[in-house]
Amino acid sequence: MINAIAYIVSIALTVVASSFLSLSSKQLISIAGFSSIFFGAIYFWQHRLAFAFLGVSVLLAFGLMDVPHLVEFAGLDIVLFLASMMVVIGYLEERQFFEHFVNKVIHFVGMDGRKLLFVLLAASFISAALVDEVTSILFMSAATLNIANRYKLNPVPFIIMIVFATNIGSSATVVGNPIGIVIAMRSGLSFMDFIRWASPISLVVFLVATVLLFIYYSKPISALQEAIKEHKRKREMKEVIEEDHVTPEGIMTSGIIFACVVLGLVLHSQVEHLLGLEKNTMLLGTALVGASVTLLISRNDARNIVEKRVDWWTLSFFLLLFASVGTLKYQGITQVIAQKIAAVAG
Repeated sequence: MINAIAYIVSIALTVVASSFLSLSSKQLISIAGFSSIFFGAIYFWQHRLAFAFLGVSVLLAFGLMDVPHLVEFAGLDIVLFLASMMVVIGYLEERQFFEHFVNKVIHFVGMDGRKLLFVLLAASFISAALVDEVTSILFMSAATLNIANRYKLNPVPFIIMIVFATNIGSSATVVGNPIGIVIAMRSGLSFMDFIRWASPISLVVFLVATVLLFIYYSKPISALQEAIKEHKRKREMKEVIEEDHVTPEGIMTSGIIFACVVLGLVLHSQVEHLLGLEKNTMLLGTALVGASVTLLISRNDARNIVEKRVDWWTLSFFLLLFASVGTLKYQGITQVIAQKIAAVAG
């Protein structure tokens, strides 16, 4: 009930605040339609897709957006990129590639709790930058929970630290999160542009955040250190993640695919220039080729990967959310806001 009241009040306040921009009634209704999706996702996260469908249908019913522009604004290129990357990552997860990688890193670090935690944070940062934050948090949190369970510790502080590292890492490259992909697709920025500008800033933020997190969570970290000291005999140092179904051939194949996809994403701008293609053609092309190769290799498991490993719920929400944001452009609202900002900024 409280959420429902907050939902209605938030939409009303947004429309009232927007009225001071001298917008037309049609533009105000557009803002109300967009706000219904936006605040629906905030207050009723589990039902966000229902609000997205309803919001877009209202926009269409009131003539605030037509079907051709809905298709144009839906960001099909971004959704295709994300779906393709999810297929690739799904294949790697099926082969337990990431678990194997994390496991080897932890074996290399040894029984030092602080080193172990720093490596987990660094791995979260790097994996989020190279893959995406959703995938990173899934396999890194699995490793973290396993460690906390082994040493009988409260996992919450360590999970929060992993979330911080993952979120910061996702801003380092174009593929870290959907927003980076939107920026790249719409502005023509390349993977190397992000490496040049975003990565150094993200790295500095990560190091500062790590220091602050180690200070703030000094007690849980000390508890981890003490727990590890009690289990430092060699025979008790087990693998952090079980690898029952891992084979050397599977890991090698997964590693080659992962390396090729990442390399393709990094060099997509150079390939486009060499082939005379439009900007970001190979950003999407690399993901599509990677998905195709993994599905061909998967054979009978291909359908299972597409159905189970691709987050169609989230992708559908993104598609409708992008379309609703496009309504603001279609109705000239973004232009009005830009003019107001320019007038204030001079």
